[in-house]
Amino acid sequence: MTATRFIDHLPTGDHASRPAASAVPQGTLYSCTTHSLIYQSDGTSAWTTWATLGSPIADILDLPTAEMTATKVLAPDGAGGVEFRAEAGGGSGTTHSFVGYNTVGGSFAGMDNDKYYCKKITLAADAVLLSIGAYIKGNNQGGVVALGVALMDDTGGVPTLLRSAIVQPTDTSTFIDKAAAARWFHVPVGGFLLAAGDYWIGFCQHGQSGSEQTQLAYDGSGSDVTFTSGGNWATEGDQYANTVTSNKYSIRASILS
Repeated sequence: MTATRFIDHLPTGDHASRPAASAVPQGTLYSCTTHSLIYQSDGTSAWTTWATLGSPIADILDLPTAEMTATKVLAPDGAGGVEFRAEAGGGSGTTHSFVGYNTVGGSFAGMDNDKYYCKKITLAADAVLLSIGAYIKGNNQGGVVALGVALMDDTGGVPTLLRSAIVQPTDTSTFIDKAAAARWFHVPVGGFLLAAGDYWIGFCQHGQSGSEQTQLAYDGSGSDVTFTSGGNWATEGDQYANTVTSNKYSIRASILS
């Protein structure tokens, strides 16, 4: 992409070619090549000096206005002005990613009521947690269920302190149709800033009636943990007995880092 400069969008010419101040809107800038000045019109009768070409304020007008292929920042040029320089560290900016088991498992299992299916995640850097999700579908009955998610600390490889949780009330729940396709289903947690380290995320079905069991995708050869909260609530990860499974459940967290 060809870059343009701010100054390329200003009227420019010699002093004799400068229009009358009354002929242009108030605030109009004119770059005078005769005197190396930038004038500003009062919109009625006079032009006043706004900047001297080569001064720091005028140097800003010489900066590119088009998007560049590399991230740039303003920095001193060492001579009293400013310039664009490549941002230190490459300027990669914020990146969205998923942590957890971001894979659709080859099998499905019905989620037991009030049981939290938990997965340990590791954040390599500080990150903002956006949501927790799981790959689910309805069973052969389908039905109305209340879904919950939880974020917990990791202590010695097990889930402990509850840091954040969203649990739907059973009277304002979610309908998972038995005929609908399987999908990633995410529950937002509102943006939670987390330091780099290990955490646990959990996904749960509450409010089961009869055989309404949301189906959760999984693969084998894992060590995910489950615990049953005993009701329509999230709990500390170690408040109830943990069971270490041999499964890898399709549970993930959406993060910005």
